[in-house]
Amino acid sequence: MLLIRKANRQVMETLITLEICSTENGPLNESKKNYKIENDPTKLRQKPIFIWVISIVQILVFMFELARNWVLTGNPVEITSSFNPNIGPSLPVLIYMGARFSPCIHGITDQKFYAVLCSNYTNSMEHILCNLNELCGLTAHQWFRFIIPIFLHTGLVHVSLNVLTQLIIGTRIEMKNGTCRAVVVYFISGIFGLILDTNFVHNGFVTVGCSGSLFGLVALHLLNILYDWHHGSCPALLTVMLDVIVTFAIGLLPSISNFNHIGGFVMGLCTSMMVLAQPKRFRSNNWWILRYVVSLIVIGMFIFSVENVYSRKFRCSWCKYLDCLPIQNWCEIGYLIINETVDATLV
Repeated sequence: MLLIRKANRQVMETLITLEICSTENGPLNESKKNYKIENDPTKLRQKPIFIWVISIVQILVFMFELARNWVLTGNPVEITSSFNPNIGPSLPVLIYMGARFSPCIHGITDQKFYAVLCSNYTNSMEHILCNLNELCGLTAHQWFRFIIPIFLHTGLVHVSLNVLTQLIIGTRIEMKNGTCRAVVVYFISGIFGLILDTNFVHNGFVTVGCSGSLFGLVALHLLNILYDWHHGSCPALLTVMLDVIVTFAIGLLPSISNFNHIGGFVMGLCTSMMVLAQPKRFRSNNWWILRYVVSLIVIGMFIFSVENVYSRKFRCSWCKYLDCLPIQNWCEIGYLIINETVDATLV
């Protein structure tokens, strides 16, 4: 009898031990372990070299903007014609340095058709007008203006906010996804955001900044959350969605390009689906089919958008309300008015 009781006691202790082990390794605790691993910097893949380098380059380029503005106007920041609240160079100087400006991209066939403020004016009472050949350069169809604006910023406030956001968000995204994926998503999203911007904003609107690229990284982060979904993902998902909605709402204010944000975010989602590894819940065949379809969509979006920049076949009368609110002529800001005496003036 004593031997039977000892054997039963050992069996019960074994069962209790197994139950405790299975509870500790259950799905809830497993998700917590995964969450800790994903958010532990020591478990992430590598150092965010790209984000550090691109941030340093953008700061150096901004310093060059100030130096260029100083050489052309006699002041490092715009105070001659009007004060730049972002504490930076004038718009003509930004155009001269490669900002996204539709007339420079479309091609210049008549040098007397457009005329804008020169980049080297120094007298606040005399606005010297230059044609676009002098402002943009002699090269027609300046496609490089879809790339250079990623490195330019309107002022100290603008570059500080973008670089700070880039360092806070971008570093973790690059550490989790790798440098190659971060580079691809960053530049493809930024370039498409500027292309979409050229299709829909007024022809006198000047766009600079890496906002489209940052929205691409946010889209990559959003897919990371969805692909690695666990019980602790809901707060992170809500935070990202709230940030996106608030930023899109801010983009409705004057002088902020919301099409750059929208284009960067949409292209960021598509590009991320192409470069991210297959989620566990997907079958391999279905995932490759999805990647193929998304790749075709990305190629089609680029071809259609670039072709429409030059042909202007597709017009959208209501799309402007994605970029502005119909308040006090906000939706008319940046419209290039053509006059008979003065060829063109920026509103």
